[in-house]
Amino acid sequence: MPKEYINPKTLFPSLKYGFSQIVTSQGGRTIYISGQTPWNAEEKIIGTTRHEQARQSLKNLQMAIEAVGGSPKDIVSLRIYMVDYQPEVDAEAIANELKAFFPEIRLQQPGSGFLPLL
Repeated sequence: MPKEYINPKTLFPSLKYGFSQIVTSQGGRTIYISGQTPWNAEEKIIGTTRHEQARQSLKNLQMAIEAVGGSPKDIVSLRIYMVDYQPEVDAEAIANELKAFFPEIRLQQPGSGFLPLL
């Protein structure tokens, strides 16, 4: 599916945080994946830090997309929800995990929405 990644100079430079401001796609099949958490297949939470839990959630996302024949490069959008968000710690943790999850497409990161939950 052809995709175009757009990061206007009029918006802040989001690639360093692991996402693009805008992604367009045309044609092809659209797949919707339920929210992924740091649970493993045995319903145990993996990790005690934001890094570890984000890594496990992204690992689960990768397994889900691979189950339908896709790969991380096919992802065009992410929504990230976090409880007890602490920007001074959590922003970097999530950004680092996103950049590690999408290493081969540095200039073509999925669009992402982030919502801290109270």
